[in-house]
Amino acid sequence: MQLHKFLSLLAVIIGLVGAIFLAKGILVLSPKDMVHSTTHYSAMGWPSKRIISSMAIQKADTLIGFIFIFLAFPIQVISLIVTDKIALGETRSRSIALAFVFVFVLTIILYLLNRGIRDYNEIEMEKLVARDYCTRRFVGRPVDPANAKGLEDMSYEYFNLKRKDAETQIDLIKRIAKHVGWDVPEDIDFSRIAPDNRKK
Repeated sequence: MQLHKFLSLLAVIIGLVGAIFLAKGILVLSPKDMVHSTTHYSAMGWPSKRIISSMAIQKADTLIGFIFIFLAFPIQVISLIVTDKIALGETRSRSIALAFVFVFVLTIILYLLNRGIRDYNEIEMEKLVARDYCTRRFVGRPVDPANAKGLEDMSYEYFNLKRKDAETQIDLIKRIAKHVGWDVPEDIDFSRIAPDNRKK
């Protein structure tokens, strides 16, 4: 192998390993890990939607960036291995245009994947926060009306869920619990919340 090809291959491998080290810090984080790295236990009792969204975007962008770098690695290796002169495009400008079209299509595909990953992580983090809030605030004690209101505010900010006109606060708590996958304990104590406190 010629020296310039060896150095080019060496640079690609080093770049890939560097990308792995840059990405692994956030790629290994689960939605639970990301939530616990936020100001989850703030005075408000939950992180704002903006913080959760920022974490989800960061993870999605890191993953897509890593995929781009990972795809560049085999392409560069193949370019160093192939010695035959294979024509691609009739002219140099057409070849360049073809490369740009390929990257453009790939970018669109990965952008859509990026949005899916971001939305998934954001929803999972929000549901996790809501489940954790319910467990910490509602289990083992009478449900405080202030904590019930906090869950109501959170569910509106996270999921755009709000109390319907004929819905009591207890009904809303149960609907939110079902939405986020939290099993309401059979012995939960709603005695401090009026059973007929329908929205006026």
